[in-house]
Amino acid sequence: MKTIVYDVKFEEAKEALKHEFIEYLVDRSNKPYRDLINICIDFFQDQAHLEREKIVKALSNLMLFD
Repeated sequence: MKTIVYDVKFEEAKEALKHEFIEYLVDRSNKPYRDLINICIDFFQDQAHLEREKIVKALSNLMLFD
């Protein structure tokens, strides 16, 4: 992670850096939830794909192009 502080005054730069560091620490606490949500999204996408494949197969079996 890279943080760039553009404040010219030292005290303001120090406060900005402190703020960014605390924000980084707080954001890290969300990672387990993001990971869990991503796992759920992957699971449901896989389930939807399998369901679409079943539908396509069933419809293709109904069509007679022979």
